[in-house]
Amino acid sequence: MLPQRRIAWRFRSCVVGILLVLCSSTIRHTRCEAVEVPEGKPRNLVMSMAFGYTLPLFRKFVVSLRQSGYVGDIILFTDFDGTLQMTKRRYGFNDTRIKNLLKEHSVIARDASEITLTESQREHFLKHPKLLRYQLYNIESRRPEYQGGLILLIDFRDVIFQANPFARVSMRGEWLRFYEENFPPNMKESHYTYSWIKDCWGEAEAEKLASAVIVCSGATMGTPAGVQHYTSVMLNEIPKFKTGECTIHDQSFHNYLLYTGKFERVRLLRAGQAEVYNLGYIGRHVRTGANRINPARYRHIDDILVHRTLPNGRVVPTVVNDDGSTAAVLHQYDRFVRLAQYIDAMYDPDSTRVR
Repeated sequence: MLPQRRIAWRFRSCVVGILLVLCSSTIRHTRCEAVEVPEGKPRNLVMSMAFGYTLPLFRKFVVSLRQSGYVGDIILFTDFDGTLQMTKRRYGFNDTRIKNLLKEHSVIARDASEITLTESQREHFLKHPKLLRYQLYNIESRRPEYQGGLILLIDFRDVIFQANPFARVSMRGEWLRFYEENFPPNMKESHYTYSWIKDCWGEAEAEKLASAVIVCSGATMGTPAGVQHYTSVMLNEIPKFKTGECTIHDQSFHNYLLYTGKFERVRLLRAGQAEVYNLGYIGRHVRTGANRINPARYRHIDDILVHRTLPNGRVVPTVVNDDGSTAAVLHQYDRFVRLAQYIDAMYDPDSTRVR
């Protein structure tokens, strides 16, 4: 079993492979004018999948990230011709306003439908486009311009940025940074994650992880070598299972492979003690009596939400970490009505939420 705070395996040499140079025949892409990165500094990268989302969600993700002071690259994967869409509702890059927004903020748009897949990968990834991201992340992490920098792999719909996600990160000796969920306190108390693992690996394997803390698959930071390692392991394991709920949800693979030692040089970080804050269901499951949750760890949203006054006099609700510092990345913020109302009003002029 892994230590609760830090997971460290002895470094084993790994051949990453020859850098892959992509051309238009492999993956079609549109790149707007790049944001200027200071000469001599490593180029960082934020990547996300953006299939079928509307303009307000693009505003929240892209604008908040640029307003945080981040000047590195942003790559958003989409499906230009609709062949990978899970629904018939077509938004995304067909909307001229979204294209203009991406151009204004120098976002790189990649067409995910053009990626070359093996038959086994196609069976899984075309049915469940969310899983395709590992193939795409692996490709981009090999580009020469990102070597020496850091890469953040992050969900799209329920993410907002409060600060530069890389500003306070120092990765010394580690390849990857994984982020705990804030609730439930262990795998067994999460019906979903536990059942997904049970579905693919059996009840005996699921029970071995019953007391393990759940780690979110929606946010991972790493070096280029770390991202290549992480995505390669995921791509190798996912096609082994042809059916089952676990093949739909990458959360099961993310956790099972972590706790069975398949990922190397990983640091596991608590919610509230890292650059990514997985808000989850914080404050919704506080119980009383013998089963009461430790309030020092599982806090109510009001305990981590402060109101700060900007130089212009504007009061801004801000989620903070345990030490009072601003949480750079908020994941799952939309599960909290008041926080979501503020963010909607700030980035979506046409929001229908009550202000």
